[in-house]
Amino acid sequence: MILLQATAVLHQNLMIGIILIAVGYLGMLLQRHRLATVFSLLIWLQGAGLMLAAFAEYQGSRAQTVFFLFVLFLVMLPAAALAVLSLRRKSPETDTDAPAETKSPVERGAGSGG
Repeated sequence: MILLQATAVLHQNLMIGIILIAVGYLGMLLQRHRLATVFSLLIWLQGAGLMLAAFAEYQGSRAQTVFFLFVLFLVMLPAAALAVLSLRRKSPETDTDAPAETKSPVERGAGSGG
């Protein structure tokens, strides 16, 4: 009876892991913003981690969980750096405000007539 319950929990965790991986994959394909792509990658990794932890719990081992934590820490460092770089605001460019000397008479309004 306990084995059937453990198998049911394993299947539920695997299904949730598959859904998380699919959502993360679709987010990485459809997002254009760097920060949203990083978050989609993290959702993807959470799904993989849930699957590894489910197998580890089912087998009575902790090796997969330790491996997932190692991989997660390796990915979190570049992800955090990318998040910080994405959140930094760039100074507004002044290309649209060209000096009056470089504008033509038509652009200055001299040719509009009256």
